[in-house]
Amino acid sequence: MSFISLLGKIYRETYVKYVYNKPNSSYRKNLVYMQRDLQQFQGHCDQLCDYGYLALPNYVENSVLQSMKKDFEAIIANREYDERNFLSLGGHLLVKSYSLSMLSVDPYLTSIVKYYYGKKIYLAQNSGYSSLNFESQGYGAFQWHHDAKGKQVKIFVLLTDVGENGQHTDLIPETHKISHSDATTYEDTRYSETEASTLIDKYGLVHFTGKAGTVFIFDTNSLHRGNRNGPRRDVWVFNYTAGRSLMGETQVNKEALEELTIEQRSILRS
Repeated sequence: MSFISLLGKIYRETYVKYVYNKPNSSYRKNLVYMQRDLQQFQGHCDQLCDYGYLALPNYVENSVLQSMKKDFEAIIANREYDERNFLSLGGHLLVKSYSLSMLSVDPYLTSIVKYYYGKKIYLAQNSGYSSLNFESQGYGAFQWHHDAKGKQVKIFVLLTDVGENGQHTDLIPETHKISHSDATTYEDTRYSETEASTLIDKYGLVHFTGKAGTVFIFDTNSLHRGNRNGPRRDVWVFNYTAGRSLMGETQVNKEALEELTIEQRSILRS
């Protein structure tokens, strides 16, 4: 590695560690003061910061949930599941749903994500997933892994009920604090059952289960994995960053776009 390349590497690592990942305490305080229920908001933020995840049972109101489910069914109507009974919907589909578009910039949810970063946030990616029962495990996102080196927050909402015996996500709390600076390949982000078991013994294990309308927020650097055993599971997913790894300008439903505030538009870069 040349001297110039080495300097560049040091600069990038310094930026990620001390600028991108470090929250602004004043920004956080201002966010708290803006909330109706300061204690509840602070508690939710502390849960996410301390343990790497937050569950909000039945967060989405039923009327909104039904609209989201209807839109989701329309989006997948002419699509086919793959050989593993899995259907992945790419980005740019928010244009088809007012309710999903509005959820992507939900004031309370995005305030929690802003607090976690301690700075402005942007929607980096969004997608929907529908999965049927599939017996084979241990591939892709269905093995223990983390998603990235630096912070990235994922929000997903259950569009179907997911029980303990369903296709839930498992997550090991507090593992978002583990440094992944040496992870340079796909294989480096994967953990064996033995490695995961050691961490589970230390930190415990949580299952992302709940009724349709339940929302989960978590740092994707937490060790987690999916589960393909059980009834059909539908989810819609939003990924947020504080400016890194953006996937292009987000296109949203025209009706929703007309209602967005300046701050919400900035999150979507629309």
